[in-house]
Amino acid sequence: MSSVVYAVRDPASDKIKFGFAEDFESRFRDIQCGNPNTLELVDKVNVPTHLKANEEKKAHNYFKDLHYRGEWYSTTSRQAIDYLDTVRAEYVNLPTLDEVINIKKRYRKGVRKAPPCFFYEDHQAQDKGMSNPKTKDSSRYRTMTWYNINESHPSYAGKNKNGTIRVYISGKKHQENMLEVNSKETNKSNLNKFFE
Repeated sequence: MSSVVYAVRDPASDKIKFGFAEDFESRFRDIQCGNPNTLELVDKVNVPTHLKANEEKKAHNYFKDLHYRGEWYSTTSRQAIDYLDTVRAEYVNLPTLDEVINIKKRYRKGVRKAPPCFFYEDHQAQDKGMSNPKTKDSSRYRTMTWYNINESHPSYAGKNKNGTIRVYISGKKHQENMLEVNSKETNKSNLNKFFE
C-alpha cells in the first residue's frame, strides 16, 4: 500500500507546504478549505505507507533553514521538485500479482563498509548494531582475541587494556565460536553427569 508525500504552493504568499496523505485528493481539499488563496500542487511522490511520516520529517528537516511557519517553507517550486525527485529515485515500483503497486526501497550503493573478517576475508565484520557516538566507530564491530597479527593488517582491531590483540570477525565466525563454546559446555556437563 502506498501513500503520497506532497508539496503544495500558496501563490499569494509564495510559500510551500510539505505533507503526507493516504488519500491526496481528500487531503488537498482539506488544506484548500482552510486557505483563502487557491493552492497549487507542485509535486507529489508515492512512498510506502509505513514510511510516509518519516519521509515528511525528512522533507521538513531538509528545508528547515527555510522554515516559515507550521509545515510551510519559503522555498521555490524548483527546489521542492528537485527534492521530491531525489525521494522518488529512492523507490522502485514493482507490480505484485494482485496488480497492486508495492514500493520497495532500492538498494543503496553507499552502504557502510565494515572491516574484513580475519578468518573469512570475503566477509565483513559483524555490525553489533550498538554504535555509541562517544566511542570509536570501530567498537560497533564484533571482535575476538587473536595473536601474532601485524597492526597494518586490515582486520587488526587494536588491543585490549591488558595488551591482547583483537581481530574483526564476521557473523559466520561468531556463530562458529558460539557453537564451539556450547559444545564444550555440553561435553563438560555430560562428563559431570558421568562421574556423579
